[in-house]
Amino acid sequence: SRYTKTAVADGSILRPLYFEGAEAGDPMDQMVTLHLLAVDKEALPQLKVRKLGAGRYEIDGRHVSMRWNIGSGAPGAGDPQILVSEDREQADPGASADEAQPLATYLASAANVAVALGGRAPGAPAVARIPQE
Repeated sequence: SRYTKTAVADGSILRPLYFEGAEAGDPMDQMVTLHLLAVDKEALPQLKVRKLGAGRYEIDGRHVSMRWNIGSGAPGAGDPQILVSEDREQADPGASADEAQPLATYLASAANVAVALGGRAPGAPAVARIPQE
């Protein structure tokens, strides 16, 4: 189910889960959900996210690893962020992993690709915008 019961002070409500396998108490899952809320609302339904394990996710068919980046260690360095790198080992065991990038950047890029493949990107040929049955 895409919904989970969340207890609140005045009862319980249904809240949508934005990806399969999300755990309400997991801080990383919470940050992934928060970042998914910032994704373009038209792209969000096309963006498939699934948790595979601790720090491991599948985003639109690509296996990625996520880790916390606490900053440079200097006072006031900012809030911790999540860095994402694609796991290249699944396609080519000898390949090295991609350079890590912020989660917001990775999700925005993945959403743009999902929309483009769906034929809704600006500049997509008219034939690509014909609805699929």
